[in-house]
Amino acid sequence: MIEQILFAIAVLATILFFLRSARIIARNINLGRPYGSYGQHKERIKKFLALSFGHKKMFKRPIAALMHLFILLGFFFINVELIEIFIDGFAGTHRILSNYTTGIYNFFVFIGEVLAVLVIVASVVFLYRRNVKKVKRFQGYEISYWSKVDANVDLAAVILLMVGFLAMNAGDAVLFSMPS
Repeated sequence: MIEQILFAIAVLATILFFLRSARIIARNINLGRPYGSYGQHKERIKKFLALSFGHKKMFKRPIAALMHLFILLGFFFINVELIEIFIDGFAGTHRILSNYTTGIYNFFVFIGEVLAVLVIVASVVFLYRRNVKKVKRFQGYEISYWSKVDANVDLAAVILLMVGFLAMNAGDAVLFSMPS
């Protein structure tokens, strides 16, 4: 029971930190002047969805598009795993979804691990292209210092998240393969 209470406290602290950060970001955004773009809401929403979720610009560069797809799918699988972690954390269970979907569950975990490796590879390639190869479009005057730092921090965090996911699954496999 103490584990569930500690888990709930950690989740609550995380949510409060997120809300505080979101409030600060919203306050900073609201300091700016209104954009003044009125009308064409449907067209603007369609463009937003195509660029952000469809990665429309990426398809001009198929290899970068494929690596972005790996990252997108990797996060999909990680989020499903996260749901299970929350259920287990609050309920005091362990891999509760595996009790109901054994065959599919193991396949799902395998696909998640393959995608985690592909996400790590893609993130390392992206870091290399930004910092070593210095691809021209990432070095222009319109790219600020902070956007470069932000991209590097994001990619490093993605790598750490995927390594953590793989380490968690590896530790779990080792733990349950040990004789009782």
